[in-house]
Amino acid sequence: MIFPEEDQQSPATFFRKMEFSEFQKNIFPVLADNDALFVAAINNANVVMAAAQVTISQAPPLPIAKAGFNVRGAATPLAAPLLPGMVSNLSKINEAAKGIGLINLDLASESGVARSVPTLWNNGKSFLPSFVFEILRVSQSESSYLITGAPNVDNALESIQMGKLQIPTNENGTFQIYYRPEQTEFFISAATLLDTKLEDSLRTKIDGKLVLIGTSAAGLGDRRISTLGETVPGVSVHAQVIEQILGEQFLKRGEVINQLELVYIVIAGLLLAILSVLTRPAFLLAAWGATIVFTLYSVTVAFRNYGLLFDATFPLLASALLFLSLLALKLFITERQGRSLRFAFSHYLSTPLLREIERNPKALKLGGEQRDITVMFVDIKNFTPMTEKLAPQHLVSLVNQVLSLCTSAILSENGTLDKYIGDAVMAIWNAPIDISQHQFHAAVAALKIQEALTTLNQQPHVLNLLNNAKLSPIGVRIGIASGLATVGNMGSAQRFDYSALGEPVNMAARAEQACKQVNADIVIAGELGDRALALSCLDAGKLSFKGLAKKVQCYAVFAKNRDEAHKLAALALCSFQSGKKLLQPKLEVVYVPFIVGLAARRPDYGLKN
Repeated sequence: MIFPEEDQQSPATFFRKMEFSEFQKNIFPVLADNDALFVAAINNANVVMAAAQVTISQAPPLPIAKAGFNVRGAATPLAAPLLPGMVSNLSKINEAAKGIGLINLDLASESGVARSVPTLWNNGKSFLPSFVFEILRVSQSESSYLITGAPNVDNALESIQMGKLQIPTNENGTFQIYYRPEQTEFFISAATLLDTKLEDSLRTKIDGKLVLIGTSAAGLGDRRISTLGETVPGVSVHAQVIEQILGEQFLKRGEVINQLELVYIVIAGLLLAILSVLTRPAFLLAAWGATIVFTLYSVTVAFRNYGLLFDATFPLLASALLFLSLLALKLFITERQGRSLRFAFSHYLSTPLLREIERNPKALKLGGEQRDITVMFVDIKNFTPMTEKLAPQHLVSLVNQVLSLCTSAILSENGTLDKYIGDAVMAIWNAPIDISQHQFHAAVAALKIQEALTTLNQQPHVLNLLNNAKLSPIGVRIGIASGLATVGNMGSAQRFDYSALGEPVNMAARAEQACKQVNADIVIAGELGDRALALSCLDAGKLSFKGLAKKVQCYAVFAKNRDEAHKLAALALCSFQSGKKLLQPKLEVVYVPFIVGLAARRPDYGLKN
């Protein structure tokens, strides 16, 4: 409590303000002066009075000469917080007091939580002590303080000593408060204190103790929030600081701890950054969780066992921001890799297949499984003469165009491009995801390849290139087979491809070679599926395949449906009858056996012979 003005309720003050004559003043007895009584009481006891810092200077801060200051090390008053202004007691009260100290608390950047208390202040010339330290000094009958500066640091404090008590401080002279829960039994109300009937019982309770007098009513505004979340009177904070010092329960938080927090943030950040590169997001999340647990555990152990005050808030917030940043970067990189992967797979899978795999990743089972698949082999006809007669650059360009046409046709029918084998292509259907009627889709892809090659052969640059080299139009042989095969990752531990092994692969390769035997461009080896029966094809008989003990039933495919093939056959017949080559030579050869079978079944085409 501070007494900066005269007691307005004092009788002496009251009559002094009244305008009495000399006669009236002489007839009135001498009245009591409350301030004088208060000063006399202070003179007879060990009393420490309070002063307070004010932000607006009302008067130059008064030097408090109640104690001396001895400095050891490179510490000056500038190490302590500056006192811009001060409000104190009446001068006669200050003179009677054994000590005067400032009662201001550090309210943690105006958040209302009193976490620390300044031990010293400076008025620009000398040190000024805090209220708590003055109480401890006077209680030991000490006349001075011993201030120790931090070694090798200018204007930084390390500790303050008065008598037997040596108190460590932070560099700026603040003292960290170690709160305990508020205990009301330590409080004595003013009403109880003024009750003369309780004087003897109170004497035994107060005698020999350090007594702090202050207010606790909420309306007076002297309420503080402790680090335990309790709202306590300001005088209770000072009492807890005294209790803490006498019990030697010191908390330490200095510049070194601030630097350690920064070092910890940097190390944790580097570890998270490295893990974000080396691991998946799920493991990065686990690492961040482990960082949080380790941080909280370390802070707790440092506080309980060593009295070190590490602020976990800043490291945790920094790690959270870093984790979210790394996660966003990781997701960005993953998305970019996903786009690259989708682009790469677009060369092997059709867009609908890619979308299905993205929608249902479980459909993509790698590692080897048995599936009913359809395999296709496509090989360019007369490739050896082409290599002999065409320049390398022209040969490569032509082969690339043919392979591009084949790839487009395969992907358009939801096939999977397995590999390029020189001038040949291998593709599979119904792997890695399910495709219904996969044999039919493979046959349609084969017909599309033929149509695309017809268009390619009509291109002027291709036509000129082939004519100059005296080469026939570009054609391909296509073999197709269906059945159970093993599909999955094939290769070595260092490099592998998704491919297929089994009888359908061998049969498709042999069917491609059998195209020469049956004078057809597309041959399906094995039985036709339900939808493949709608294809326009001829029974090519049972053929012997190398490596297979039994002969295999084969079919030559000419068109997607029978009506289309009938029209082509009729056109071929007209070309024979008129002597004009309305179709390409390969079609004339292929459709001759087909016309023989057609004449008996479709008389409406006018085929009599």
